[in-house]
Amino acid sequence: MGFFYLYALYAIKKLGIQLKRPVHILFGTNEETGFEDLKHFLKVRKPPIMGWTPDCKYPVVYAERGRSTYRVSTAIENKTVFNQFINEYILSDNGFGNKLGLNIEDLEFGKMQMSNKKLVDLEGKLGFDFSFSYPASIRNDTIERTIKSKLSKGLQVECIHNYDPVYFDKNGFLCKTLKATYEKVTGMDGTPVTTTGGTYAKIMPNIVPFGPSFPGQKGIGHNPNEWMDRSDLILNAKIYALSIVRLANGEND
Repeated sequence: MGFFYLYALYAIKKLGIQLKRPVHILFGTNEETGFEDLKHFLKVRKPPIMGWTPDCKYPVVYAERGRSTYRVSTAIENKTVFNQFINEYILSDNGFGNKLGLNIEDLEFGKMQMSNKKLVDLEGKLGFDFSFSYPASIRNDTIERTIKSKLSKGLQVECIHNYDPVYFDKNGFLCKTLKATYEKVTGMDGTPVTTTGGTYAKIMPNIVPFGPSFPGQKGIGHNPNEWMDRSDLILNAKIYALSIVRLANGEND
């Protein structure tokens, strides 16, 4: 979706608009498989002062849930205890962590969600992975302690992966500017929202998810032959061009 930026910058150039701050476009290729591109970038360059990633939805997303993956493991001879735990606390769960006592519901983020349940092949051991999409009202270490409190003797659990929640001030300059820009260009309500998904904002400091899908659009991404209407391509370019000008020049109206 980075071509939106190219069209936006070209329009700014053709209009002769001067920008007070430099603008950089980063093209990533690893958002779905580990963020290794941005991990490398952050080793060699400083993060931006502010910005956004166009891999989510409109209006501006001020907060993302955290994402963590846990692994329960044990020796093969503890198969019975292992199976009992997995069946009682994971497989029979309602999808919201109720069996583990983690059925958290947050007014901003909604219900905590459990997913990605699978057996894993560990050398000489039994293993089972499962993930949580969790709100900012609970910490990853609290989740891990709660899981440990349910373990029988001989079972171990470890957090093998975690991204903390992303949370921005809805009334801060970045969100306020993108909200106002979206409303001006589209005429639609730009009240900032949250998402259950994960974007480059998980690892790149100071950026929020912003576009490119408009309200009501579902299933246009992550499918074969990803598509977008030509009118939406143009509308995105307009939103991004005005957003670049306002952020670069310290304006929000």
